[in-house]
Parts: sequence; C-alpha cells; structure tokens
Amino acid sequence: MQSVRQNHTGIRPGGNDIATYKEIVAFCEGKELDKDSKIAEKAKRPYQRVLLAIGAGALLLAILLLESYIFK
Repeated sequence: MQSVRQNHTGIRPGGNDIATYKEIVAFCEGKELDKDSKIAEKAKRPYQRVLLAIGAGALLLAILLLESYIFK
C-alpha cells in the first residue's frame, strides 16, 4: 500500500518532498531546509489545503453573486 501511495504522489523515500513556498524556494536555490524548518513546514500543509478550499469557495461565491447582480 505504501509503495502505491508513494508512486501515486511522486514522493519517494529520499526524494524531493516539497509542497510549501519555503520548500519550493529552497529547492530552486539548491538548498535544503534544516530539520526544524522541515517539521514546521510539514505541519503547515494540512492547514494550507483547508485555507485553499475556503478561499476557492469564497472566490466562487463572489463570482456567482457578481453574475447574479449583472444578469438580473
């Protein structure tokens, strides 16, 4: 099961596991985050997904309200 998940997400042991802005910037600069920073960035990931979903929903709601106002 673990190997299927790793192949599906593209994350392999010892591979590049980047998801947050700080991790992406460090990767592009050829640097690595220290151990404490890696732990802190991994802790942010679940919150980022929730905030992204809430933001996308709010944007969709704003667009729908704007359309309903325009096409009234």
